[in-house]
Amino acid sequence: MNDKQAAKLRIGDRVEIWPDTDEACPGTVIEANWCAVKIEYDDGVLGTIHHRDMKEVRRLEERYDVTKVA
Repeated sequence: MNDKQAAKLRIGDRVEIWPDTDEACPGTVIEANWCAVKIEYDDGVLGTIHHRDMKEVRRLEERYDVTKVA
């Protein structure tokens, strides 16, 4: 995605880094601000990526409902 698309990401959005590779890993946006997002990947890793560096990330259609408490 480009930086303008990345700036529209919100908490709860599902994304995948390195799609279409063996290393692909989905995750959930847990923080978002004007310059970056923090993603908690399904394998437990946390990562912060600046909007301009999101070329290898794609948004997934699913969305995590952050209003539900487990």
